[in-house]
Amino acid sequence: MPRLKRSRAKTGTDAPTAAQRLALILAGGNGLGAFEAGAYQTLHDHGLQPDWVVGTSIGAVNGALIAGNPPERRTEALQAFWSKAAWPAAGGGIAPNRLVQAMQRFAGQLQTASFGNSAMFVPSFTGMTANGTGTIGLYDLSPLRSTLAQLVDFDLLNTGAVRLTVVAVDLETGDEVLFDTQTDWLGPEHIMASNALLPDFRPIEIGGRLYGDGGLVSNLPIDVVRREPDGDRLCLAIELFSARRQRCTTFAEAVARRQELLFVNQSRWFLEAYVREDRVRNTLRAVLDLVPKELRDRPEVRAALVEAERPDMRLVTIGGDPGPEVGSWFYDYSEQAIMRRWDAGASKARDALTALQGALASNQATSTTR
Repeated sequence: MPRLKRSRAKTGTDAPTAAQRLALILAGGNGLGAFEAGAYQTLHDHGLQPDWVVGTSIGAVNGALIAGNPPERRTEALQAFWSKAAWPAAGGGIAPNRLVQAMQRFAGQLQTASFGNSAMFVPSFTGMTANGTGTIGLYDLSPLRSTLAQLVDFDLLNTGAVRLTVVAVDLETGDEVLFDTQTDWLGPEHIMASNALLPDFRPIEIGGRLYGDGGLVSNLPIDVVRREPDGDRLCLAIELFSARRQRCTTFAEAVARRQELLFVNQSRWFLEAYVREDRVRNTLRAVLDLVPKELRDRPEVRAALVEAERPDMRLVTIGGDPGPEVGSWFYDYSEQAIMRRWDAGASKARDALTALQGALASNQATSTTR
């Protein structure tokens, strides 16, 4: 299979300063994750490197490839993963005709449904009839373990300059679980746990607990960064789903669209809540300026001062790609789909650099590129 072609972004003088501390937030979305890889490649070409990556599901995979490689090898590792994940186009090449392209993509989806994905998962022939939660699942994520072992230096991932936080869910309690290199030693099983979307994939057991896909609690985990009073930090969040999409024409597309809307609206609610919180905090600051000095030692006033002094989150969001999709597009690993998503992510990241520059130059709380 030919290696994926990566569009190259020209480094311009208007790029944000690389000295700015950057948290990169990567959403889940299965095969849509090539969009994140393309977006990261543009950021890398502009000299922007995160010191913290927070990822859910396929975002955790991309995050591990970034944190587990030195800067000069990160795009190469992402390219290697997505080249391995992509099904070669039927007929030996990507056809220019749209109808034939659609047929190639349907063929790729059928291949994935039948045989899995050599980089991530294989069918579990006993998973549908299993009677224990730990063995339920149409697919087994075992190939992801070996792929990560080949492409990720886990010693570097756990001790290097880039902090990695992976989001999963405890399937028994429903609680959000964070695997964080700042407090834990992460291995392939932690990345696998974040990808185990029940009942599609078998859950992953770690320390006697069963874990599943973090997208069930926080698919775009902006709140993980938000909860930490981490000073002056820029957050770049890459969404994989789009609120806007053409009308569905098949049952498979309707199922995919239902899941997309559940995830994208989850992210929208989080973002709207943060905007409201920043607005309340700004109002609180103004009110506290009116409090007399003799009342500032009261416990409730001190608590309000602590909250008011928290910095606003400076956030730039790259919205999901609303480009044409067919069939069960989450599981579309056709070479055509992977390359198109990579290029779309690279293009949207270039568009976002202007917003990034604006966020760095002002105290703007939230900026979104859709």
